[in-house]
Order: sequence, then C-alpha cells, then structure tokens
Amino acid sequence: SAAEQEHASYVIDGDRGTIWHSNYGSSYTLPQWFTIDLGGTYNLEQVDYLQRQNGITHNGAVSHYRVEVSLDGETFTPAVEGYFEVDGDNLKDPGEFKTIKFDATEARYVRFIAIESLGDRPNAYASCAEMNFYGTLVSAPGADYSDLQDAITAADALDAEDYTTSSWAAFETVLNAAKEL
Repeated sequence: SAAEQEHASYVIDGDRGTIWHSNYGSSYTLPQWFTIDLGGTYNLEQVDYLQRQNGITHNGAVSHYRVEVSLDGETFTPAVEGYFEVDGDNLKDPGEFKTIKFDATEARYVRFIAIESLGDRPNAYASCAEMNFYGTLVSAPGADYSDLQDAITAADALDAEDYTTSSWAAFETVLNAAKEL
C-alpha cells in the first residue's frame, strides 16, 4: 500500500537481507502491495519473487499474488494471478526465487499485490526480499537520439576507399547497429 511504498526499493537493491514489509498495524490487512518503476517501457514476461530471508522467514511470505502492470503509474491492468507452492507453514524452497511467467505485456510500472500470506498471523501482513524483472526494452524515457543521428549522418558521408578493408568492415557493423537504434 502507499504507506509502505518508501521501502519498495528494498526489493530491487540486490540485498537478500533487506525487505519490503507491509504495515504491522492490526488495522492493516491484505491485500497489500508495492509498485516498482522499471525506468523504461519493457515487453515484460516474467517476474521472480524471493520471500524474506532474515528473521522468521515465513512471516509475510506471499502465497497468493497478483502482478499488475501500467505504462503511466496510474492505471494498472492484471498480468497474472497465482499461488506459490506451500510446504507446511512456509513456501516450498524458501531460499529460492519463485518464477512468475505471463504473456509479454508492455509495462513501465509493476505492482506486486500480496493477496494471501503465511506466518504467525496468516494473511495479516506481507514481505518480499527481492524481485527480478525479465523482458525486452521498448523505450527508455527521455532518450535523445539527436546527437546519434548527427553522427550517423556524418558517418554516411565517409568514403570506404579512405580506409582499410578490415577497419571499414568493423565501422560498417557499428554504423548499422547505430542505425537500428
């Protein structure tokens, strides 16, 4: 929820020892969520969830989840909803990332929603140690290709006869890659 949003960065800090945790207050109940800004638009097709690895690891381990995506950070649409395999009072293989696959969808913002959780007080709160996101970049915000375009124009004016065959071949490879951007 918005109250815990300040700690969402812990799920992408690369440190299994830090966590996002929903509010402990008894007036808060599931569902609870956090939102991550991917910093660009991706064709997203997978998210991995790692439950907390410190303390009482099963407290807040999400067992039922929904992943929603957005291009503007305001309007979210569901990408997938599902359950992680439970083994007693904990998730199966608690030290391993849980893979969440779905049809590729354009997203800049990803909201992970904990619908049900495990712990001393099941469904009272949620936690997450790390999240990984998988997809291909569609566009980066604020990308300015004007300098690159100027360089391509200047490069197109060069004459292959002024260069060795091998240096020209290497140059053409890089130039063609730049043109694809």
